[in-house]
Amino acid sequence: MGTQSGLFAVQGDAVKPLWRGPVTDVAEDARGRLWVGTAEGVQRLDAAGPVVFNVSHGLPDNMVQALVVDEDNALWVGTRRGLVRLHNDAIVNLTEHLPHPDVTALAHDADNGVWVALRAGGALRAKQKVVFNFGPEQGLPSFGLNGIAVDEQGIWISDKTSVWLRPSAATMWQQVALGPVSHQSMQTLQGFTVSADGELWVAEVGQGLWHREATQWRLLRNPELEKLPGPWAMAFDHKRQLWIGGSDGGLLVLRRDAQPSGTVELVATHKPK
Repeated sequence: MGTQSGLFAVQGDAVKPLWRGPVTDVAEDARGRLWVGTAEGVQRLDAAGPVVFNVSHGLPDNMVQALVVDEDNALWVGTRRGLVRLHNDAIVNLTEHLPHPDVTALAHDADNGVWVALRAGGALRAKQKVVFNFGPEQGLPSFGLNGIAVDEQGIWISDKTSVWLRPSAATMWQQVALGPVSHQSMQTLQGFTVSADGELWVAEVGQGLWHREATQWRLLRNPELEKLPGPWAMAFDHKRQLWIGGSDGGLLVLRRDAQPSGTVELVATHKPK
C-alpha cells in the first residue's frame, strides 16, 4: 500500500515499511518487481536493490501520478507533463498523442489496451501506437478526470463529484447514480474502486464510504473513516478485504464480515508519526 508516508507491505496483522517518502502509485510486473511512483520519478524495487528512472532517463516529468503494467510486461508511466512506456529499461515517450499532458490515472484492459484519464481533454485508450480519444461526444466531461478502473462490466471513470461507466458492449458512458442522492448534491469524492466481483466502492467527503452491490447502495460510516484525510487510495486483497490509505499515511482495512454492521475494523493499521 502506497501512502504519503511511504510504501508498506501488509501480511497478516503485520505492516512492514518498504519505502520512505510520498508514494503516488504502485504496480507489480510479471517478474515480481515493484514499481513505485514518487515525486522524484519511478523507483523499481527488486532483489538487486532500487533503480530510479526520472527526467534524466526520458521521463517528461519527475512527478509520477499513475502506473500500470500491460501484457507485454511494459510499464506505462503517467506524469503531470506526459505519458511514457518503459520496456526493458527503454523509454518511449507518448506525450504527443495526448490532447493534454497531465495524466491522472491509468488502467489496463483484457485486450492489452491502456486507458488514460486526463486532467483536461477527457480520456483515451492506447494500444501500441493507435490512440482513441473520448470526451463529451461519448458522455464524458472534458476536464477533471482523476480515476479509472476496468472490470468485466466495462470501463469506470471518475472526477471529483461523479462516476461514469461504459458497459463492455456499449460506446457511450453512463453516469452512475451514487447512493440516494443525485450528483448535483454530491460533495467531493475522495476515491473509488471496483472489486473483482463488480462491487463499486466510492468514498465521499463528509459522508463516508458508499458501497453498491448489484443495484443496492449502503453507506458505511465510522469515526476512523472520518479522521482519515483524503484523497484515499483503495485496493482489495485476495481475502476481499478493502484497504484504505489516507493522504497522511494512515491505513485502515475493512473486513468483509464487517459489512452487515457497517463498522470498520482496524487491522494492521499504520498511523503517521
